[in-house]
Amino acid sequence: MESQSPEERQIAHAIAQLEQQWSVMNSTMMEKILALRYRVNALLPICQLPDEILLEIFMEVQYAYRLQLRPFQWVPPIAHVCRRWRDIALSAPMLWTNITNRPLSWLEPALERSQTSPLSIYLSTSCNMLPESAEQRLEQVVGNKDRLKKFGITSTPEVVEKWIMRLPSSAPFLEKLALISTRPSSPRHLEQLFKEGAPRLKKLQMRGFSANWNRSLIGRLKTFELTCFQSQLLLQTVLDALRNMPQLEKLALELNSQGTIVPPSPYTKMELPGLKYMRLRGEPRMINAILMALAIPASTELNIHCVGDSFDDHYAEFSSAISSLWTNPHNFRSDPPYYQSLRLDLFDSRIGLWLWNERIQFSESMFVALESQPAAAAVLQLGKVPIGSYHHLFNLPLTNIRSFALLHTLPTHEELSLLIAHLPCLEEVYLSEYASEHFASALKLDPAFSIRRSRSRSEDRVVTYAPLLTDIHLGCNNFGQRPRGARRRRDQSMPFHQMASCLAARATHNAKTPTLTLDPTGWRLTVTQIKDLRRRVPGIRIIEWPQGATEGQTGLGASYIQPE
Repeated sequence: MESQSPEERQIAHAIAQLEQQWSVMNSTMMEKILALRYRVNALLPICQLPDEILLEIFMEVQYAYRLQLRPFQWVPPIAHVCRRWRDIALSAPMLWTNITNRPLSWLEPALERSQTSPLSIYLSTSCNMLPESAEQRLEQVVGNKDRLKKFGITSTPEVVEKWIMRLPSSAPFLEKLALISTRPSSPRHLEQLFKEGAPRLKKLQMRGFSANWNRSLIGRLKTFELTCFQSQLLLQTVLDALRNMPQLEKLALELNSQGTIVPPSPYTKMELPGLKYMRLRGEPRMINAILMALAIPASTELNIHCVGDSFDDHYAEFSSAISSLWTNPHNFRSDPPYYQSLRLDLFDSRIGLWLWNERIQFSESMFVALESQPAAAAVLQLGKVPIGSYHHLFNLPLTNIRSFALLHTLPTHEELSLLIAHLPCLEEVYLSEYASEHFASALKLDPAFSIRRSRSRSEDRVVTYAPLLTDIHLGCNNFGQRPRGARRRRDQSMPFHQMASCLAARATHNAKTPTLTLDPTGWRLTVTQIKDLRRRVPGIRIIEWPQGATEGQTGLGASYIQPE
């Protein structure tokens, strides 16, 4: 190494002195900046709140955004914002009662900081987890068995059974239990779970297990969810368990129906008088057997998803089962079953039937909340309906349908006109871009609305198809995809003229303001089109969803153009 010259040593010394001065000045400056920030933060409104109010905010945010399932992403950060926040967080045991499996180092301090508060523990183990980690976690949970309020585990059958064997024989505070197996299994010790009782247990969720549970465990259940893929599970076993749940409000069953199913006698229906929601998933014959065995209130929200066999082979049985679902010796309601909201989706060999009270799910990515409807309100929404399946619809009670959605399907004009003829109370329709022309053409098949029979303006003719129609929503749930067989439209103004004719022909017979709602991803109205619509339909209200003119704002956040 060559020795430095005197000039180089002098320069290096000067640089070192300057860097030292810079470091001192930087430290001093940072101290002053932090002091100023501290003074500014002290003046912020949140820092003026009492400790009790700040703690309530922590608790509210934690539960409002469902961060209790991931407390290591919420509670630890607020404990490191400042000394005051940390002191508040550490002094609140309820902030540390929701425990998950990640990270493992979180479990012990959370158990310690929660003190004696009830615990909510959700664990998930994987095949690559070290045995000592799972064992350590098990020991810590079992050591706090008397504080369990909610407990759930997702793992292999072997691990779940190991947990079942180590859990306490009683759980005086347990309200929710979830046992989820990653593959079908029949744990040998499941019937020993909490054999001495869990008097507060209200919700039981089991997936991948058979039904050999402890009967004393389910007597006070309000929610029961069972998913079993084993063919040896008998339907009668499930029904026997349901008989021991007199307080049941929510039921979800997903069962394997391989083998022979003996349908229960229609004269021995099992009543679930408090049931508010029921979800069934399985092959049609299993669904039919369950429906034939139950008697539920007419207000129950029903979700049915049939898979496997062709639905056409079981439709008659399904229709009979649905009709008898609300029939029982004690008559929960004296009047016939009433569909306040109905959705029917046919996907080749599957059918989905929903009965909802105030809102309808149009698709997995579009949720439309409807205002509370009058007593005779109902909603019908069609998804992908195979050609030739529309005759199934006419067996359903459609006379009260007021809202109709046609999104992903292109029936023939004759099929659609026949369906519309069964909807005398129809007031509003939701149409995709490629279903709008079909709907307008189907309305023209109205015997009293035929162009061949009259030369007068279409707006002046008497209509019999959907005479109460006043609201039309165009472009709903289009996603830019054309149904099979649909042609690309060249004239973008065509749907406006067709829908304007539909509204104009009915405007003189209705007291409601006609409304045309548009999805601007497919169309944008020009000034000429707006003037033409207003000329043909006086008083029409035009809504562009979700963006457009901003002369007024609706309660849903959509903009609309005020009528002149």
